This record gives sequence, structure tokens and C-alpha cells, in this order.
Amino acid sequence: MQQRSLFDQANLLRIELHERLAAFQLAEGLEIWAKLGDSFDVPQNFQEKLYALKKLKNQVDSLKDNDLGAWGNYYIRLGAQDFMRVLQAESKFIFPGLAGEIERRLPPGFSGYLVPGLHTAELFLETGRFEIALQQVFAHLTNTGEDALLRQVQSYILNEMGDGRAALGPLAYALFNNPLLCRERYLWGSDLIREWNSLREHEDLEKAWIELPFILWKKGVLPVSGGADSFFAYLMAEVFPENEPRGNPVLSEESFLRLLYLAETSRERDADWEKIVSIRRAMKTINASKFAEYMALI
Repeated sequence: MQQRSLFDQANLLRIELHERLAAFQLAEGLEIWAKLGDSFDVPQNFQEKLYALKKLKNQVDSLKDNDLGAWGNYYIRLGAQDFMRVLQAESKFIFPGLAGEIERRLPPGFSGYLVPGLHTAELFLETGRFEIALQQVFAHLTNTGEDALLRQVQSYILNEMGDGRAALGPLAYALFNNPLLCRERYLWGSDLIREWNSLREHEDLEKAWIELPFILWKKGVLPVSGGADSFFAYLMAEVFPENEPRGNPVLSEESFLRLLYLAETSRERDADWEKIVSIRRAMKTINASKFAEYMALI
């Protein structure tokens, strides 16, 4: 009976450690970890994790008086640091804790990128505050315009909130706008993840992102349906800077995906035939083989 209580005590210490890390109370977390080292059930890699937690605390202490940009860069780079490898199990508490620490430092009403590659919406997503995260996305889209990464974040949040059907629209906006700005961590859905894993077995990262939307569309996993007028106009301006489908299109693999979205939306809307032909002509110019696949499927 006494042995069981000793194990229970160690488990309670682990639970408290996770709570402290999630609150980003690193000094208290280190104290609890030291108690675990003296417990009946000493954790594996105790010394390595002790070193890693101390290093994490020292780095964070050095950031205390820095601006939001420094905190944002630290958040982005932390996972790639060597000492974090041993803290893999604790990372699911450390990163929400760090995100919460940055949230507490945000000026009232602030919404935007702290640094390139980290938006405030991602912080609120990390801490599970989905409604606020969505508000951050909408504010940015309203004030700044389309953003492929934030559309993917929006899609991911909606799916996490249990509305996978509503999540498909913003996911299409993200992947057909610019998949190179999207991230693996925000992929969701078994069909989508299966296709992604299959691609990564044979393609490098950039090629996999470029291929993903086309494959998902071909297999009916990501149907192109309707689309808001504002998004349609945005894609037209991105592909045809002269604001005229008969003009010179921007020639890139991302443009092919945008054109596919425009072509399918135009076909669904029964747009004038001349516009559809111009869009298809641009698709063929960029990638004739993919265009042939497209035509065979429709």
C-alpha cells in the first residue's frame, strides 16, 4: 500500500509539473522536477531534462525586457533547438505556456504578425482560445486582405471546433492561393493527411505543397465550389495584373492553381465563354500536362 502511494505522489508531481509549464512558471517547474529526482519513481533522462529545463529558463529570463519581435522569433525557433529534443513529451505544455506568455505582453487590441511567420491568431490557437483566434484572423483579412497562411489557420480552427464542412472553404482559399505559405502542422483530415504523407515520400517539401491542391481537387477531397466574389477578384488581380483575362498572366506554378480555381468557379457560375477560354489558355501556357489532366476530368 505504501509503494502505491509513493507512485501516486510521483504522478501528482508530474501533473503539477505540466500545469506549471502550461502556465510558463519555469522556476516552479524546475523545483517540481528536482522533487521528482528525489522521488521513488525517478524519470528517465532525469539529468538531461534537468539541463534542458534550466537552459529554457535561462533563455526566457534573458528575454524578459525584449520587444514582441524578439519573443516571436524565440517562439518560432525554440522547437529547432537541440536541447528541446529531450523535452518532446513536455513540449505540448511548454509551447502553449510560451504562447500565453506572449499573449500577456500584447498591447490591447493588437492583431497582426509579430514577426514574419507568426501571427497573433496562432498564439490564441496554441492556447486553445479558438473564438479569439478566429477574430484575429477576420481582423487581419478585413484590414489587410487575403493571406494563405491565415486562411489555413482559419480552416484548422473551424475543424477543431467541430465544423469540418465549414473548414473546407478557407482551406481551398489557402491551398489554391499559395500553398507555399501553408504549414504541415495545420493540415487536418485523414484523407488530406494521407495524400500529404504519400507526396512527401516521393517529393521535396516545395514540390509536395505545389502538388497537394491539384491532387486533392482531382480526388474530390477538396472541391472548388462557388467562392466569394472578393476572393475571385483577388485571384484575378494576382494572375492578371492588367485586370484583363486576355492580358499577360503571371507564369508560375502558384498561378496555375489560382487559374484552376478561377476556371472552375467561372464554369460553375456560367461566366462568359471568352473569359473561360482565356483562363484555360493561361493554364495551358503554364503547365500543359496538368492542363490536359484538368480538361480530361471536367
